[in-house]
Amino acid sequence: MANRRAKKSPSKAKAGSAKSKPRSQAVRLIFEQKDGKIKLVSTQRVNMIVPPPQALTSARGDRGSWFELRDTQDRPVYRRVIENPVQDLEVVDDDPGRPLQRIKDDRGRGAFFLIVPDISGVRKLALNLEPRQTFTATRGKRAKATVEAAAPTALKFDFSNVDKKER
Repeated sequence: MANRRAKKSPSKAKAGSAKSKPRSQAVRLIFEQKDGKIKLVSTQRVNMIVPPPQALTSARGDRGSWFELRDTQDRPVYRRVIENPVQDLEVVDDDPGRPLQRIKDDRGRGAFFLIVPDISGVRKLALNLEPRQTFTATRGKRAKATVEAAAPTALKFDFSNVDKKER
């Protein structure tokens, strides 16, 4: 029995190979939004531990915003649910009780970033954004959120440029 335990399985041998990246490697993807269009403008390698993946597929009828990293066959290999990054802006306020507040951005411009794991050979990102919510408040009542009548936005980005060495 001792001999059987000493043998390494092929999958364990691959996991420790020199080609695998340390778990603390990540990529920061920086996006800009202008006039309703979202563009990937920059990629940066960073030393960060990213959160573990969530379920690779959503339940039927799920709503919300999320991103997926996809392999060369367009299959999801990493998925995280996120707040809609183009929903509103986070601003600093002078009120010590509420130092950070979120406000609606009607300018149609902005920037946001996502931190994704640096998985070897995976350089495609699928981004699903739920429709914008608007908040209306009536005197003496809590604000009520309503969703704009629109389909979720599904976008795809290639960030293989992170593999090119900077000069």
